[in-house]
Amino acid sequence: MVPQPRRLELLKIKNIQGNTILHEVATTGKVEVTDSLFRKLLLSNAPTVTNELDIGEIKKQILGDRNNIGETPLFRATEFGNTAMVKYLVQQVEEVGNLHYHYRRDD
Repeated sequence: MVPQPRRLELLKIKNIQGNTILHEVATTGKVEVTDSLFRKLLLSNAPTVTNELDIGEIKKQILGDRNNIGETPLFRATEFGNTAMVKYLVQQVEEVGNLHYHYRRDD
């Protein structure tokens, strides 16, 4: 088991393509796994996060993280045609940020 203070780091680690774990899960369409990741890795850090605003800002950063070609997890879910995942990620993004930021990639 990963120690609690290091769990948040798992959501920020990138592979060689610049994809985080959320980028990868977004391509599978497994909404339950994504929701579990947020609950277990993000919300489990509540004792180290000072308030809900901080949790929202961290969530915004994780959802808005771009890979090497500028794709967000929401962009990848859309690209792979995962409707349920797109709906879930849209809901998550709307809670913390600007949905239009996720409509494009960098190329």
